[in-house]
Amino acid sequence: MIHRHQLTAPGARNNEILGQLRNWARNDGTGLSFDSSTGYVLPNGARRSPGASWVRKAAIQRLSKKNFRGYWHLCPDFVAELKSESDRLPALRKKMREWISSGAELGWLIDPEAQSVEIYRPGSEPQLLSKIDAVKSQGPVAGFVLELLPVWDPLR
Repeated sequence: MIHRHQLTAPGARNNEILGQLRNWARNDGTGLSFDSSTGYVLPNGARRSPGASWVRKAAIQRLSKKNFRGYWHLCPDFVAELKSESDRLPALRKKMREWISSGAELGWLIDPEAQSVEIYRPGSEPQLLSKIDAVKSQGPVAGFVLELLPVWDPLR
């Protein structure tokens, strides 16, 4: 029998984040949400695939047919990264800063172990929110609210 404190499957947690973002994006209609199978080539040449991302439809429509396949040569407007047990925070924080410096307007680093969210925005230091039940978005995904209880505890 699996106990709640033993469940660390990042797939269930990331699926919850993706599902909520997808539902919000569908209702909002101005952009599309993507999972980690979508890759981006950033202006510095780095190839990255965030756990979850959102891109304005206008940016997608500007992609050439050549760039539409494979890794997209653009930076998503919003990214969310979910820390797994094997991830190290310094490396994830560096990745979040890279997203922001490459053009992302908003980034969330979600740490289920600490039950915290670090919010990254251009021109400011990350904001740490701890022991919260939800995080409300601003910027490109204004109006999106990520309910965190099913991320913290997928079996609830």
